[in-house]
Amino acid sequence: NRGLKVGFTASSDDAYGKLGDSIPGDRLFAVHGGITCVYANDLSRRSLWDAFKSRRVYGTTGERMQLRFKAGEHWLGEEISSSEPVTFSVETSGTAGIDRIDIFRGSEKIHTVYGQFEEEPGRIKLVWRGAASKERARQTIWQGEIGLSDGTFIDVLRYRLDYPLEKLSQKSVNQIVFDTITAGDEDGVVMAIDAPKGAKLTLNGSVRARNQFGEDAGNFLPLSFSIPLDNITDIETIYSAGGVDREVAVRKIGRNYPRTIQFKWTEKDAEHRPAAYWVRVLQEDGATAWSSPIFIEE
Repeated sequence: NRGLKVGFTASSDDAYGKLGDSIPGDRLFAVHGGITCVYANDLSRRSLWDAFKSRRVYGTTGERMQLRFKAGEHWLGEEISSSEPVTFSVETSGTAGIDRIDIFRGSEKIHTVYGQFEEEPGRIKLVWRGAASKERARQTIWQGEIGLSDGTFIDVLRYRLDYPLEKLSQKSVNQIVFDTITAGDEDGVVMAIDAPKGAKLTLNGSVRARNQFGEDAGNFLPLSFSIPLDNITDIETIYSAGGVDREVAVRKIGRNYPRTIQFKWTEKDAEHRPAAYWVRVLQEDGATAWSSPIFIEE
């Protein structure tokens, strides 16, 4: 938004040196470490730094996902001039099935391609994500219960919980309890549900902030919603929880998402230029990759 020309990288924040496998050791660290991927001519120091300076880089949440993003012959990170429609090409291969790929213009999501999956009735993903702020006290503690007005949870799977001390368990046939932390990432649960028509999924809980030392930073907010299962689709229903991108999202999911996706998309409207276009890839297991932008000038 400020017109800066930057590349996107990801990294860890610990002292273990386990690139792409930086796992939080206790509740003071909230996020699994990431990794930076580089398009270089070779593995020499000079080639690597040339690639960084050219922004031929992308970041992931730690998984070695493959991502190629180009505009014609121009690679991610490049600056090009054009008053004509621009066609972008995206190629990605995941370490798990690919849920969706989003194309952004600046901070605005302008196009989405969904991975084709096999339908599985009664399978729902509910996630909570985001941060309290962009400052030190950004960690958000999520606590509460997920319930069914009628029916049962026949399977409950932890989703993107970074370490064992985060709690999520099935308390009864129709009740799940959780106590987890996010700091910009997402946590959640994948549920297989057997319920009659008209049953509702409910969440009752709260969020509050804390700093990296485990000290309470206030910002308490109650969180509650109820949604008929019949109203849940494969497009996210989102409930805001304040903060920075802090929200709860619920949607239907399937199985056997594709591991590889390729497509082209054309930006026909040149009135937004200059602009930065970039790609986000989301896998079914929550792993994410972000490409450096391609900068289109007038």
